[in-house]
Amino acid sequence: MGKTEEAAARVHVERDKLEAQYKQYKTLINELSQHYQTAKCGAFLDRYEKLKDMIKACYEGFEKVKQENIRAATRSGGLMGAAMALAETERQVEEREILILKYKENSKEEVRALTEKMESQVKDYRKKVLHIKKLIETMHENYEASKSQFPKQRYETMKNIAKSVFSDPNI
Repeated sequence: MGKTEEAAARVHVERDKLEAQYKQYKTLINELSQHYQTAKCGAFLDRYEKLKDMIKACYEGFEKVKQENIRAATRSGGLMGAAMALAETERQVEEREILILKYKENSKEEVRALTEKMESQVKDYRKKVLHIKKLIETMHENYEASKSQFPKQRYETMKNIAKSVFSDPNI
């Protein structure tokens, strides 16, 4: 096995993990946007409650995804956790070996070019994931801060909070 192919396989796996994580967070934002669009009609108090619920649901989903990612990264917990970690490691080794074989079919220059492209994608996904995390955390902080406002003012604040998340051009 060549170092070039191993590096390509490693970057490939990292890119796939970050892409999956990005898609999870992006789904939360898309759901927030869809719920926002459907909650535009009805009486003021109904819209107010829907807006509160959708912001809370988005943050709860965010926390759940975050915990799942932490658990996946730090699997432990006795014999069962060790067995799961070993199975996951074996699966990752198999995937990596398959990728290495796939990359061996290409020339070294092609593999290097693909690796550079994937490294660029890794950086891009990292940046996007961090940005989404910050957006959702800021949304939650602003939501909590809005609790001291009167209902009409809070409703407008929550609308702006939600819009700022799903309208962000950098996600």
